[in-house]
Amino acid sequence: MRVNDFRAALARPHYPIGIAGHPTVLDRVQLPNPAIFGPGDPGYPDEAGIVAQRPSIERIIQPSQWYVDFYQPYCVNKLMVWPAGIDTDKIPDASVFPKYVDVLIYDKIRWNYDETYNSIIEPLKHKLNSSGLSFEIIRYEHYLPRDYAKYLKRAKTMAFVCEHETQGLACEQAMASNVPVFAWDEGQLADPKQIPYVQSDLRVSSVPYFDDRCGVRFTRANMMERFDAFWQARESFRPRDYIVETLSMEKCGSSYLEAYNAIAKQQGVR
Repeated sequence: MRVNDFRAALARPHYPIGIAGHPTVLDRVQLPNPAIFGPGDPGYPDEAGIVAQRPSIERIIQPSQWYVDFYQPYCVNKLMVWPAGIDTDKIPDASVFPKYVDVLIYDKIRWNYDETYNSIIEPLKHKLNSSGLSFEIIRYEHYLPRDYAKYLKRAKTMAFVCEHETQGLACEQAMASNVPVFAWDEGQLADPKQIPYVQSDLRVSSVPYFDDRCGVRFTRANMMERFDAFWQARESFRPRDYIVETLSMEKCGSSYLEAYNAIAKQQGVR
């Protein structure tokens, strides 16, 4: 693998390259090579559509299927799903540590904060208190990464409260730590800047990488009954197994190489 080797790219104009970052990078990378753009931010869908029209751009990465669906009308057939890998060699299985917090509440509310807090987190706190369950609350961007690992070590479960995520790395770190997740997943786009671009049938997710091994999803309407089911089944979940199977560094790396090699084959590169 070569990093920022412009000379090598220019000498082999048919070899695919990867470009990460923002669209402004494209103006600085004046290379003829077919390219995979991402991971990065191509801008809002209309801006991403301009990126997609560049002849050299073969693929634009988005980290989950719902985000590909969101951009699809503007980028036609140039999108690909590619999530970042989770390095479980660096994330210990927290289930082996002593647990004395029943529920870690992860607050990543991003819009209409007070209304959402009062309709989701406050009722959940009341439910936990009335059930005699202990909890801690952490808020996105109000803690240090090393402290998050400490919270996960002592938590039996985590409630993840966020409107939607393109991948959800913090939640996936919890799952990689083998902490079962109770995830608010209303399925509706909340970002007011993205709503003008949305198709009527788009379904978003706060946990785009999740299955029955990971925990339980809930909505405002069924939060209480779903929590009871989640808590009763908490010891049966195996979220780390899901992460290893779906989002390992090896699997995600192989997925990127598969896309790269497909482009290389189209270019006649061996």
